[in-house]
Amino acid sequence: FHVWMSIDLKKRQLKIILGVCTCILIILLILLSLELFRVLNNDDSPVTESVLDESTEIYEFIEIPATVKVPKEKPTFLPKSFAFISNGYNLSTASKLRRFDVVGLEPYDADEEFLKEVQWSGSLVLATIDIGKAQGWRHYWQTLDKTLVIKPDTKEDNQFIVNVSSESWHNVIINDEIPYVLALGDSSNDTTSYHGYDGLIIDNIDIIQDYPGMKTGIYKLIRAISQKYPGLLIVVNNGFDILPIVYPFADGIMYEDMCYYYNENLSKYQPKDSLIEKKALINTLLKKNMPVLVLDHISINPLNEVSALGCYDRAKTYNVQGFNFVWNANSVEDNLYLWNFLET
Repeated sequence: FHVWMSIDLKKRQLKIILGVCTCILIILLILLSLELFRVLNNDDSPVTESVLDESTEIYEFIEIPATVKVPKEKPTFLPKSFAFISNGYNLSTASKLRRFDVVGLEPYDADEEFLKEVQWSGSLVLATIDIGKAQGWRHYWQTLDKTLVIKPDTKEDNQFIVNVSSESWHNVIINDEIPYVLALGDSSNDTTSYHGYDGLIIDNIDIIQDYPGMKTGIYKLIRAISQKYPGLLIVVNNGFDILPIVYPFADGIMYEDMCYYYNENLSKYQPKDSLIEKKALINTLLKKNMPVLVLDHISINPLNEVSALGCYDRAKTYNVQGFNFVWNANSVEDNLYLWNFLET
């Protein structure tokens, strides 16, 4: 009887061991499948120049001056109002933008006259710089080493995922793109003072969500920008995964889609509430309290003023806690809708 019991016990132990081994094998196979899926969908291998689209936008590029003028020191950055527009750069729009303390824009489309009109009342103007992607209409594109390109961006025409960790890409941004933008903002012969852009909005740093291996590269690039151009305000757009390490080099944070966003797949506006993003943001602000420029995207046709006011009030609740959240919203139809409840 004891012999039988001993044999039966060993069989049970063997079954348990086999069961555990089977579960471990299944888990390993699942993890292997997920990794294979990630690799196939995030191919980091460079693409050949032959598959790259030609630029669809034509710009009359200027020559970068041998000596690019830069601001000698940063302006005071304590905004109470903020607006961001990506097109419609005319004098009528400029007159409306003067009511805002800070204005963000696309520097390739806004000419120097527009910039000066906005700054006439003392508004600070920030130029958007994309460091996470290369774009076929940029000044650097024709001479860009195309081996830096990982693959075309399937969501945006004529835009390409690049190896942000490459020193060559850092050189493109620091010694080509930024000098070119600064030259667009100030072509005057006045060498005694600077009249161009007050700072930069660093865009597409949240590319590390798909390419986490580029985290160190983005950190080094933002650090290098702040060291090379100490007189420019640096505002990072989103990038909550990397905020904990890049915040020392930032003067402000742009929080796009804090409360409402436009879902391109569904072609509709939807509310949003990300506790992960807000936690990362607040933890950063507790280390370095700086302005947060909130840009939501809300329908103005039909007008959804109720949601806009709700988002505005939500931003104000953070100010009660001692932070500096500055809210605004635009839409697909209107880059600059003047909400009647805004304090400017």
